[in-house]
Amino acid sequence: MWNLFTFADLRSDALHFTGKSYPTTGQAKGLLRITNLETHFTDLNGQSALILGCHDLTIFSPRSNAKAKGWRSDVK
Repeated sequence: MWNLFTFADLRSDALHFTGKSYPTTGQAKGLLRITNLETHFTDLNGQSALILGCHDLTIFSPRSNAKAKGWRSDVK
């Protein structure tokens, strides 16, 4: 299963694609995970912007540190 996020720069018609890098445990078995975290960054109006899909924000939550193991620990 793909979970691809697309956003567009309407001034230049440029498209940018990214997806989930930190899926839920239930999604991890059937979801294509984006392992290149650089795809979450883009330039918007001369400033760097970080685009995250739902649950990707959990990467930054200290509450998830204790349970993070394997690839989840590596991403954090």
